Amino acid sequence: MECERTKTAARFFKDDIIKNPFEYEDGCLLVPDGPGLGIEVDMAKLEKYRIG
Repeated sequence: MECERTKTAARFFKDDIIKNPFEYEDGCLLVPDGPGLGIEVDMAKLEKYRIG
């Protein structure tokens, strides 16, 4: 099965609100294996960038 190339948010943003960045191998995104979306949100950064 061929993997689809992805764009990284790092090209557009200087910071992210997830604790561990996505991993790539040979230019392909490795799907996180945690529950739900497989990510952990950094609540401090989420609050820092919250509007309103």
